[in-house]
Amino acid sequence: MQHNHREAEEAAAVELDSKDPNNRARARIVLSWIALRRGDVLRQVEELQRALDELDAAAEPDQYFRANALLTLALLCRELLLHDAAKRVRTIYESLPWTAGLQLECFQVTRFLAAVDELEGNELAAFAGFKNAARLAPSEHWGVLCYLDRALLAKNTGEAAFAAEQLQDAHEIAQDLSWNDVTGEERSALLVLAELFAHQDAPIAEQYLARFRSLTASVIPILSYGTDPRVRGFEAYSQGVAWLRLGDAEQGKAALTEAWVIFEDFNYAWRAALCALALYEVTRDRRWIERAARRIDPWPRSWIARRIGQAADATVVPLDRIPRAKREVLELLRAGRRNSEIARALGRSPHTVRNQLAQLFQTFNVKSRGELMAVLSQQVVPVTYLRQRRRKDGPVRPVSP
Repeated sequence: MQHNHREAEEAAAVELDSKDPNNRARARIVLSWIALRRGDVLRQVEELQRALDELDAAAEPDQYFRANALLTLALLCRELLLHDAAKRVRTIYESLPWTAGLQLECFQVTRFLAAVDELEGNELAAFAGFKNAARLAPSEHWGVLCYLDRALLAKNTGEAAFAAEQLQDAHEIAQDLSWNDVTGEERSALLVLAELFAHQDAPIAEQYLARFRSLTASVIPILSYGTDPRVRGFEAYSQGVAWLRLGDAEQGKAALTEAWVIFEDFNYAWRAALCALALYEVTRDRRWIERAARRIDPWPRSWIARRIGQAADATVVPLDRIPRAKREVLELLRAGRRNSEIARALGRSPHTVRNQLAQLFQTFNVKSRGELMAVLSQQVVPVTYLRQRRRKDGPVRPVSP
């Protein structure tokens, strides 16, 4: 491998002496990939920026090189604290002539910029960006991932009903697709589906985990060449969260710890923060929430920062200790039901439901439904609860959307 790197560097050095800026840009792109293979992410960013400098100087810039350098830089802006680079990506994105041959690149950059908006706390802009990306999706597999982008953002910002709607749409499409036909990041949709369904339907979550395990090719070739540990980090995080929600605490902790180590090694700080938060939720070890707070500090307006702050301050209340009547209200609240819908479903008066919600606010030390949803989303939900109720009491009204 080192021999191949040396050959590529020697070839790039020749191109760097070219009078044509397009050739010099191509050389910089080659050097950026060598930096990636060596794990030097900051050098990769530097070489991509230099490639874009060369293309800016070209009388007739090669738009394919430009789009590909922009795509990789946008991906890194999604992962790292690169405010200036993100601004540059947006400027070029708005001016680049996106031809039909660059559909995938345009879609990817649109989606990555939406993720940057999400981290910066611009959630409305993020929703709009993910919606635009969905319109550009080059395949149904990518379309599923776009639905899940919005489902995750909605769930994490307290929009439970919309999150459930997007998740159901994604599920209806995903179950009819052949996932062996694709080898890119779109395959990660299977893990996100497992992660989200583990919250409400364990058998479906298990099916998606099994489906992902049946795949053999590497995910995200733009990063991996089959060996990049970051790919394993992405996989381990989603699998770990799903296993926790399915009740397998030990396997979940092991996967999340593995993901934490990988993201720490690459300074993927917000992803490391998410791992630490999940590990805190299952272990209640304060060291994890302190690590999460330090790693998310550069993104103070993000929902991740809000969630970590709430987790640090919230009163921990085991769900199985809440009286059954109030727990039924919580189940329906999780499903995105309004007070009137909860009252009808449970056969109670709206006044009773309001009082029970007020009492739950006090129990969890929150002041609104949104804060309560955020605290609840930190809890590992006992997925057997409804099954136990059915065995004891017979059929119950469905509470999942």
